[in-house]
Amino acid sequence: MKYLYLCVCFLLLGSVISCVVQYFNQKTDSRKVAAYTSLVQRGKETVAEYAPEYKETTVTVMKVPVKTYTMTYSFTVSGRRYQGERVLHEPPSSLTTKVWYDPQDPSVFSTDPKASLKQEQERGTSKTVLWVAGFLAFMSLGAYGKYDDLKKKG
Repeated sequence: MKYLYLCVCFLLLGSVISCVVQYFNQKTDSRKVAAYTSLVQRGKETVAEYAPEYKETTVTVMKVPVKTYTMTYSFTVSGRRYQGERVLHEPPSSLTTKVWYDPQDPSVFSTDPKASLKQEQERGTSKTVLWVAGFLAFMSLGAYGKYDDLKKKG
């Protein structure tokens, strides 16, 4: 039984390391921020067409099913075709959507450039992962303490 606590301790420590690595890998990408900033400032609007097929995903949150729809869309600029994906919370009411692209680099595009910029700027600023790591470290210490108690008892 005491080795079970030791195993739990090491599993929790592994999770702590994973959380810390994840936190430090969530850095804001300055190239993406610059690209989305450019897109917000001088992006051109065009119309993209949704593909007729989409992926429906149902996730249960607190026993309530939540559906999302992953839509693929494409648009053409100067004879070249670009493709992207968008996740919606309901099926689209139209077969088209607005897309903004950078006229200097049409491979940089977004259906909502302001939201894309905000999301990239906020990336890596949440401390939730570190709080989880701290909680798991605390639990690991508790498991090690229990292992140590059982080891002393024999």
